[in-house]
Amino acid sequence: QIPLHPVPDVLVHEVLNLAFKHFKHKEGYCGPNTGNVHIIADLYAEVIGVLTQSKFQAVRKKFITELKELRQKEQSPFVVQSIISLIMGMKFFRVKMYPVEDFEASFQFMQ
Repeated sequence: QIPLHPVPDVLVHEVLNLAFKHFKHKEGYCGPNTGNVHIIADLYAEVIGVLTQSKFQAVRKKFITELKELRQKEQSPFVVQSIISLIMGMKFFRVKMYPVEDFEASFQFMQ
């Protein structure tokens, strides 16, 4: 309910940083909490989905920054898996249907 109860941008960026930290691929992690790591990443993905409704530009900027950072690294199975994990973090992304400008921005982002 961010539109009804505004949140300072500092807190939004803190949530974004936490969420994207959990989307990072952890190579070779096979501990007893492996399932929990995926559940927590999914919960953060839902938070990102909600944030895109009111803070689309901040989410978009953070995603693009993380993606560019990964693309600059040398191609390896770890980097490919990291990109997949990053994209999976956006699985609850919601396309805004109104106003038309937001609708167009959502589709441009998905390209």
